[in-house]
Amino acid sequence: MKKREIFIIFFIFLLSIFLWILNKNSSLPLYIVVEVNNKEISKIDINTLKSRREFLVNGILGKSYFEYNPQKGIKMISSPCPDKICIKQGWINKIGETIVCLPNRVVLRLEGRK
Repeated sequence: MKKREIFIIFFIFLLSIFLWILNKNSSLPLYIVVEVNNKEISKIDINTLKSRREFLVNGILGKSYFEYNPQKGIKMISSPCPDKICIKQGWINKIGETIVCLPNRVVLRLEGRK
């Protein structure tokens, strides 16, 4: 191999590492958006939450509770819906992921930079 080919391979390698790090940091969620009946009722800044917390959301059918854990993300822990699909979904922790409780009309969504 020539020096030029080695340089190109090395450059591509460094560029891929840089892009991977950049993508990894940009995929960290910054906000928990809470919607009820298609209306945003709360936008919680994750940077202000230092430890595990539980939140209450009043939906159409009643009260839903979700948990935030800095290491795991968010999950629905209690809801008055009949099938409990939102609870069975488990933890979400990436930008764009959502938890939807359709009967109670509650949506939890993770957002990043705007």
